[in-house]
Amino acid sequence: MGHPVRIQIRHRLSGFELDVRLEAGREMLALVGPSGAGKSSLLRVVAGLLRPDAGMVEVNGRVLLDTAKGIDVPANERRVGLVFQEGALFPHLSVLDNVAFGLRARGASRADAEATARDALERLDAGALAAARPPKLSGGERRRVALARAVVTDPEILLLDEPLTSLDAVTKGQVAADLVRRVGELGIPSLLVSHDFEDVLGLASRVAVMERGRIVQHGAMDDLVRSPASPFVAAFAGVNFFQGTAHHRDGITEILGREPATFVSTDVAEGPVGVVIHPWDVVLTTSRPSGSAQNLLEGPIERVVPVGNRARVVVASRPAVVAEVTQESIDRLGLAPGVTVIASWKATGTRLVPVAGS
Repeated sequence: MGHPVRIQIRHRLSGFELDVRLEAGREMLALVGPSGAGKSSLLRVVAGLLRPDAGMVEVNGRVLLDTAKGIDVPANERRVGLVFQEGALFPHLSVLDNVAFGLRARGASRADAEATARDALERLDAGALAAARPPKLSGGERRRVALARAVVTDPEILLLDEPLTSLDAVTKGQVAADLVRRVGELGIPSLLVSHDFEDVLGLASRVAVMERGRIVQHGAMDDLVRSPASPFVAAFAGVNFFQGTAHHRDGITEILGREPATFVSTDVAEGPVGVVIHPWDVVLTTSRPSGSAQNLLEGPIERVVPVGNRARVVVASRPAVVAEVTQESIDRLGLAPGVTVIASWKATGTRLVPVAGS
């Protein structure tokens, strides 16, 4: 089935209407946008925790909601796995009891529920946490336990609501790598909500940007950065994203990109990685720069997109790269479509993140 998830929703929220049509395959699809855009409300509708004014939700050919036909499958019968912000674990229960809770609620015996829960924890490398209480866990451990609880009931779809919120940079990278690996192993549709575009880099195969209850653009991450449908999308995406294979040696990491380009980073990594560069770290010149920049791409300017008092300049190099520059730089260098420029940035400006499927 090409699109096992089909969603159509209209629902009045405070100040605007949630109006979404969405299809997803067996992939991780990220819903990103500012706080209050309606992302979490959309997940609540899919989970059966919010009945919309009108709409339809179908997963694997099973209609979970159809307001026109009076169908509204109860939340506990929907086979939906939920991972909330901060994990939302029961603080008074052990990790094992937290993971077994959903199974017990569905009628499983204590022995069977605990055995299945232990297996889920072991598969997520969290077996040693079984006797611990959530308040004693680190942020990364709580997210891992929350994921175990979400998948233990064999869901048909996984919903992740801000799973990386409030984590420090190191833990965020570890949890992101866990999600990439574990969700990939499940092979089920997954919807990931985040207010931070950077948090979903490398995690999702596609991104849908939401603004005031509507999806204003969706597609691959590099497509959104290269060809934003609006100044809002351009301002929100805010990053360049490439994929490649990293090799670390002599204190530096070299990344061979999928297109004929090589990048250099001070981050330590080996194997498949995502390469992240902020547009404001990219310098544009009309001749080869003489500074310390170790990453260079050359090509003609494809587009200049105003963003506030600055502008995003899309360079049609291979791969394409986006720089954010001031109006003074545009005037001084004569930056306009068709002008050939060199985009450069330092190794310290090249961040490396996990990628889906690695």
